[in-house]
Amino acid sequence: MTFKAAITFDVERDCPGVADSHLGITKGLPRLLKILSESKISATFFITGSVAQKFPQLIQTLAAQHEIASHGFTHTTLDGQSSRHIIELRKSKQILEELSGQTVAGFRAPRLQITSRLFPALALAGYRYDSSQAMWLPHHRQLQLECTVVKEFPLLMPNVFLRFPGGLQVFQATLLRGKSPLTLYFHPSEAIPMIHPLRAAGVQTAGLLKRPDRWVNTGYPFLNRLRKLLRFLHKRRGLLAPLRDYLQ
Repeated sequence: MTFKAAITFDVERDCPGVADSHLGITKGLPRLLKILSESKISATFFITGSVAQKFPQLIQTLAAQHEIASHGFTHTTLDGQSSRHIIELRKSKQILEELSGQTVAGFRAPRLQITSRLFPALALAGYRYDSSQAMWLPHHRQLQLECTVVKEFPLLMPNVFLRFPGGLQVFQATLLRGKSPLTLYFHPSEAIPMIHPLRAAGVQTAGLLKRPDRWVNTGYPFLNRLRKLLRFLHKRRGLLAPLRDYLQ
C-alpha cells in the first residue's frame, strides 16, 4: 500500500444560485453509486440538510454503504461568527443523523468558504473533522485551521480539473506526490450533461452558460474519467476509505 485516499461528493442543488434543480441527485447520483459499487469503494457524501429532508430515502440508501457528513443546511456561507451559524450547523447534523442512523462527524463548508472562526463553531456543534481547505487557494493555505478537537482533511485539487483536457493526467501526477490521506471531491451534477437536461426540465440556463466550469465535459465524459481515475488508484494499491476512517 503506497497511500491513503478518500473519494467525496457534495450533495446539493445542481448549481446553487444558478440552477436550483435536483437532476444531479435524481439522475446523476445513481450513476455514481454504480461506479462506486463496481469499484468496491466506500465514499463520503457531504449533504445539505435541505436535500436530506427532500430525499430522506436517499440518505438511508447512501448510509448503508457510505459515510454521511454535513454540507450545511441551506448551502449558505457559515463562518462561525454568529449563534445562527452554530444553530444551522447543529440542525444539519441532527437531521442527517436521524435519517442515516450514523453519527455525523464531518463537515464541508458550502462553496468552500471558510475562516479560522469556523473551527470553534464546528467543535461546539459536535463535529470531529472538516474538509473545506482548498490547497490551490493561497488564502486557504495561510489559514491556521487545525485544532485539538476538529481535524482538517484538506482538498488536493479542484474537481473541475478532471473534466478539462489533460485533467486526468494532472490528477494522477498530483496524487502521486500528494500528502495522505488524499482527499478528492466531486458533485452528482457532474454525472449528467448539465445544459440539455436542465433546459428540458424548464430550468433557465443563461447564467450557467457563463460558468463553463459547471458544465464542460459533464455526463459520460466525466464518468469515464472518474472510472479511469479509480482504476489508477487501485493499481497503486492504495487504501480508499471514508474520511471518518482516517480520524485515528
